[in-house]
Amino acid sequence: MKNEVANLAQRQQHLVQRIFDQRKLASRAGEAQWQGLVIYQKQLQYSARRSLTISYPVLHQLIGPQALGALAIKLLKAHPPASGDWADWGQPIPQLLRQLERFNDYPFLADLSLLEWYLHEVGRAPVEPIHKDSLLRFQGEDLLQARFSLSPSVRLLRSQFAIDEIWLAHQQAEPLHHDFTGSQDVRFLIVYQQYQNTQFELLTAAEFQWFLSLEQGLSINALLELYPEFDFVPWFAKATAQNWISNPTLLKGVNS
Repeated sequence: MKNEVANLAQRQQHLVQRIFDQRKLASRAGEAQWQGLVIYQKQLQYSARRSLTISYPVLHQLIGPQALGALAIKLLKAHPPASGDWADWGQPIPQLLRQLERFNDYPFLADLSLLEWYLHEVGRAPVEPIHKDSLLRFQGEDLLQARFSLSPSVRLLRSQFAIDEIWLAHQQAEPLHHDFTGSQDVRFLIVYQQYQNTQFELLTAAEFQWFLSLEQGLSINALLELYPEFDFVPWFAKATAQNWISNPTLLKGVNS
């Protein structure tokens, strides 16, 4: 299956490169074929631009359709779609924004677009709630030896910009015009799916670091040794209710 996906991506990469290499097309194609390929190129650009407006709606509002269209063309050439679903395409936009000099004066755009991609990605990810039956086997000290994974529908994000406020401001019918980018407060966010809705909320620095360590596969006991001041009980109640964690594994007798 992986080989099939890789082969499809390679074929699409080659096809997109041929479509955008106009010098070769002009020398090799007949007039009818040339016109057909130009039409296909425009359709491809339209689909790519439309896909990005869906995945990155606030970015679209901020930079406008022309700039977003230029990003779509650059991304098509470097990272053509690897599946038949345009919703799978567009992940490298934050990285692309960091690389382009024209956006150097707007450094918050990369983090904002990453937040938007996470919201898009989380909305399509499976939710794996922890069932009560799986928790019943943890008795007494056993819970401290348990290891939990982050849910597939959870993403973590750190930013030095007020990207949460920027995103929320642009959910209004009339976006608020305010300079949110001067904030020097580091933002720690968790993006997750709850009741089939994607959302995010701010975390404390301690909560964020706890989640990062949880991702490394540490047991609760090991985490509490690292962060003895962390208030585990209310966090655990919220994390299970919000489906932030899943896949509990009992590591009884293992020092981890």
